[in-house]
Amino acid sequence: MTIPNDAPTVIFTDDGWILSATNPPLAKDDLRANVVESHAWPGAALWWSIGDHEVYHYETEIGEILGSNIDALDEDTYSFVHSNTPGVMDTISQNVRALIQETKADEQQFPPDLRNISEYHQYFSSAEKKGYSGVALYTKAKPISVSPGFGIQRFDHEGRTIQADFGDFVLFNVYFPNGKSSDERLAYKMEFYDAFLEHIESIRTTGRNIIICGDVNTAHKPIDLARPKANEKISGFLPIEREWIDRLLAHGYVDTFRMFNQEPDQYTWWNQRSNSRARNVGWRIDYFFVNEEFRKNVETASIHQEIMGSDHCPISIDINTVA
Repeated sequence: MTIPNDAPTVIFTDDGWILSATNPPLAKDDLRANVVESHAWPGAALWWSIGDHEVYHYETEIGEILGSNIDALDEDTYSFVHSNTPGVMDTISQNVRALIQETKADEQQFPPDLRNISEYHQYFSSAEKKGYSGVALYTKAKPISVSPGFGIQRFDHEGRTIQADFGDFVLFNVYFPNGKSSDERLAYKMEFYDAFLEHIESIRTTGRNIIICGDVNTAHKPIDLARPKANEKISGFLPIEREWIDRLLAHGYVDTFRMFNQEPDQYTWWNQRSNSRARNVGWRIDYFFVNEEFRKNVETASIHQEIMGSDHCPISIDINTVA
C-alpha cells in the first residue's frame, strides 16, 4: 500500500510498544529502546500494549487488523498502559476497533482504564466460570450490532466469542476451545467448531462478508508446526481437528496467511515451559479467515514473531474495504 508522508509511526520495542505520532516519524536511532520493527500506517492508528502482551488494531478502508491471545488480564498485563498511553486518544481515527482474547476476567475486573475509555463503546464477553476464557471489543465507531456469543448457551456461557457488524463485514473475535485436557473437552471443542461454522454460514448466505480472528487451537497442516510426527495423537493436531479446518476452507473461507506465505517455521504459539520460542519449536494456531468473496480485499497477512510478551505472538492482515 502507499504510505502517506504524514502517517503516524508505530514502533515495536523489546520492552514494550511506543506509539509515535510525530511528523516526520522518529528515526530508529532517536529511540530510547531497542527497536525491533517500525511501521507507518495510513491515517491515525491505535496500538495498545496490555503489559507486554499483544493487542489489536483496526482501520476501515485501507487498514490493518492485528490480533493475538493475551493469556489473562491481571495487574502485570495492564500496568504498561498507564505509562505509555499519553496522547494515544488524540491519534485515533473514527474507525478504530480493538479486540483482546483470553482476558480471564469479567467486565468489572477490568481496570478503569480499560473499562471506561473516553469516546469508546466497550463490549465484553466473559465466562460464568471465574478466571476463565473471555474476549473484549473496543470501538470508537459504534457497530450496527454486537452479540456476545452466537446464540447457543452451552457455548456462550464460556465467553469465547464477540460478533460485531460493521456494515462492510461482520467481525468475529473468537477464543476457540482447547481439547487437550480430556476426551470430554475435545468433544466440546468439535461441537463448538461445528456450531460456529453453521452460524457464520447462516450469515454469509445472506450476502455478508465474514472476518474471523482467533486462536483456533489447531495447526492445520504439517507445515504449521515444528514437530508434526510427534504430535499426531495430541489435541491441536488430531485428524478430526485438522479436518474441520479443511471443511471450513471447503465452505469457501480462506486462510489469509497462506494466501501470501507458503514458508515453514511460521508459528504463532510456543510452549513456555520448554523454552521452545528461543528454538522456534512452535505451532501456527492463530488465524485470520475471510470468506472467498472478501479475499480480494486482503492486501497482506503477517505473523509478528518478533513481538514478545506472551506464549502467542500477534498476527495481522491489511484490508481494503473499497476494493
